[in-house]
Amino acid sequence: MATTLEKTLGIALVATVVIAAIVVLTYSYRISNVGRVKGIGVSVYSDALCTNRLTMIDWGVIGPNEVKGVIAYVRNEKNTNVTLDMSTSNWVPWNISTALSCAWNYTLGSKILVGEVSPPYLVSLISNSNLYWFPSNSTFSFDININATEIS
Repeated sequence: MATTLEKTLGIALVATVVIAAIVVLTYSYRISNVGRVKGIGVSVYSDALCTNRLTMIDWGVIGPNEVKGVIAYVRNEKNTNVTLDMSTSNWVPWNISTALSCAWNYTLGSKILVGEVSPPYLVSLISNSNLYWFPSNSTFSFDININATEIS
């Protein structure tokens, strides 16, 4: 019959193997990305002073069920007030959008005045468990399009 010490060591060994398997599984399903940012009628920056134009986002490595975020500021370059919308396009591979989505915390309909710089927006990349269906250590790309719509 096993002693208490042997039982404890056995449980610790099993727990260590399970944890190691989870760590390896999580690591092996990570993919990397660099995304382009396109402003239509607006310029997008990574700082409030609008000195560093944000044209690419290096999301780094992302695993299933993770969220990554960057801060973006939008300056109205038009000669009229605008509202904004964001869309994504040019997903490579085309079906990676089943595992990833991109969102931001802009309040729909919020007005940005002529020449005004927006408050900071959090642009997020969100992955789900479908990411497991893609090869580990693969890469992906997509475009983020921020569009200005003129309003009075």
